[in-house]
Formats: sequence, structure tokens, C-alpha cells
Amino acid sequence: MFHCKTSSQFKAYQWIKNNFEIDSLNLEIVDDRTIKIIDKNLETAKIQYKNNKIIIEYKDKKKQIINLPNNLYR
Repeated sequence: MFHCKTSSQFKAYQWIKNNFEIDSLNLEIVDDRTIKIIDKNLETAKIQYKNNKIIIEYKDKKKQIINLPNNLYR
């Protein structure tokens, strides 16, 4: 089981669980808001929760921002 230390990590983890097959990924805590995911092909992305948004930063430094509904993950 993955252990989060902050509510931002937990919200990022909830989003990851809802959008990926968690058993197919390795997860690492990067900082107090960010979780790094590593897939079977060793592709990586950093998932961060901040201000009700999920920010995904891919290994090529491209970013994707997903606005979450206000009532999600509260």
C-alpha cells in the first residue's frame, strides 16, 4: 500500500488510482505535493495536486493541467 504524507499527495494519489491501473505502475514521492509514476516501459510522469488542479509533467518537460470539479476529492 502506498503511504501519503500530505493531503496534496493523497489527492494526487486518488487521481492516479482513478485514472490508471495502479498495479501496473511504480510510485515514488517526489515532494509534499508530487508523486512520480513509472510505467512498465520506464516512461515517467510527475503528478501534482495544486489549487484543485492536477498538473502532469512528462519526462520531456511538457505539462498538462486538468481542472478538477470543486467537489472532487474533498
